[in-house]
Amino acid sequence: MTPKKDPALLGKLVDELETKRRARMAIEKSLESARADEDEMKQRVLDALAAAKLDGARGTLAQVTRKLTPIPIVTDWAKFYRYITKHNAFDLLHRRVTNTAIAERWEAGEVVSGVARENRLTLHVSSLKVEA
Repeated sequence: MTPKKDPALLGKLVDELETKRRARMAIEKSLESARADEDEMKQRVLDALAAAKLDGARGTLAQVTRKLTPIPIVTDWAKFYRYITKHNAFDLLHRRVTNTAIAERWEAGEVVSGVARENRLTLHVSSLKVEA
């Protein structure tokens, strides 16, 4: 019997989806905690290296090396955009649009040149409060 003809089967599919979703969310929460622990440990190692005036250290499982890595921080977006335009340097930007900004313009009736609209079917899942 298909879910269309058996609402109980559809309900069971929804509950299976929610079980999988909750399992994924638990893993993500655990992963966030593990990343936070790792970041804290990295900072402790960096502090210890600085205190020892060392650029690296070795254990039995791994070795670390302090390295300064330059990262770009835009301090003047207007100047940055002028640079991009003048030098045709659009590779300095990610090639994607901000969905919410485009959606706001569409809702206001604005046509955004060069952007097509495509509708994608999504499924919104909300947990139900279950009394224990």
